[in-house]
Amino acid sequence: MDYKDSFLYIEKGLNGSETKKDAVLECQFREIKAINYNKLKLTDSELKEYHRIIELLSGKNDIEAKKLLSRTNARMASYYLNKQESLYSEKFINKAITIHHEISKNLDDDFSDNLNLYTIKGYVCLYNLKYDSAYYYFNKSYTHLNRIKRKYIQLISLGDYYFELKNYVKAVDFYFESLQDLDQNRIKDLEYSTYTNKKISMSYGFLNDKAKEKIYLEKYYIESDELAGLKITNLQSAVNTVENEYQNRSEKFRKLNWIIFLSAIIPFMSLNIIIGYRYLKLKRRKRAVISEKNLLLQEKDHLLEEKNMYYVKLQQKLDVTLEEVIYEAKKNTTSFFEKFQTFYPEFSPRLLECNPSFNLGELTLLAYVYLNFSSKEIAEYTFRSYRTIQTRKYTLRKKIGLEKGEDLYVWLKKINP
Repeated sequence: MDYKDSFLYIEKGLNGSETKKDAVLECQFREIKAINYNKLKLTDSELKEYHRIIELLSGKNDIEAKKLLSRTNARMASYYLNKQESLYSEKFINKAITIHHEISKNLDDDFSDNLNLYTIKGYVCLYNLKYDSAYYYFNKSYTHLNRIKRKYIQLISLGDYYFELKNYVKAVDFYFESLQDLDQNRIKDLEYSTYTNKKISMSYGFLNDKAKEKIYLEKYYIESDELAGLKITNLQSAVNTVENEYQNRSEKFRKLNWIIFLSAIIPFMSLNIIIGYRYLKLKRRKRAVISEKNLLLQEKDHLLEEKNMYYVKLQQKLDVTLEEVIYEAKKNTTSFFEKFQTFYPEFSPRLLECNPSFNLGELTLLAYVYLNFSSKEIAEYTFRSYRTIQTRKYTLRKKIGLEKGEDLYVWLKKINP
């Protein structure tokens, strides 16, 4: 996670003479650069690198180029899945798998080069509620790793699969295995350990184990704080990288214009046109770089603000437990929704983004559904008839725009994981 040095060596590599002669080598550097942008949440810059890789490798048929194309398409699938654009995600992951199968026909199918290919396909299936297919691909990815020690990503995916099925005991088992795998292999991957501790805490919340829920919630926020600090430190490196790109291009244009100027053969007017064109192109690039730099600095400020809020949120979370929220829900107290919002602060804002017309009563009912209470239980706790609750849930489904057969609880979990 030392992105500062990583960016430095990427730029050295991209400016090397061998790299300029070898498109695959250049793309390998750009792949690492894209991963850095991904980790720093600079998704626009990440996507630009993927498009550049595909452009550079277009028409190349050697094995290394194909492997890189397969990985890049898989990473783009992951990018669009995070954006909740499942159609694009499915398109790119299917393309990645097709390319992988093509190069595997005449080779030993060593899956280590594409560890997460089937894992991403599994998540696409899970997002589309195709649970059997999701398990098939998660398991396929896991079984391919028998020769490889590091399996934490695949273990987390199986944990997520059982979490979605509400089998929280089994989900916790896989999450613990993933943390053990990180520890045994002496890997410090804060992205994954932070996520895993959060999911373990949520699982214990649903299992009503108050003590363990608090333990892993605190671990989650401590690691989140460390992760935010690292991102803030390294965002400046991303800014410097963009500035260096601009400076390098500027130098190239200056040299090119000087050569043109020295070439007395070219007519004066043509020389002016070419120099003018280069100058305008440089200015456009400069404006784009300045714009990108400003976006990076905004992201840096956002992360600083996020960091300052972590301890506040942690204290709020530790003051209210899921067990207390569920107790208040069962008693239908006036403070139930207030405590629910303290424990799930993003729930209401995300729902209101989907439909600003939700009222307090509708948000409260959706909170009951989110806590996995059945219609019969909600009717009992809120002193309403079962039919009334079913009618209100039907109205909410229409308001949200759910298709027939889509599970309201599953949809809410996607909105607020």
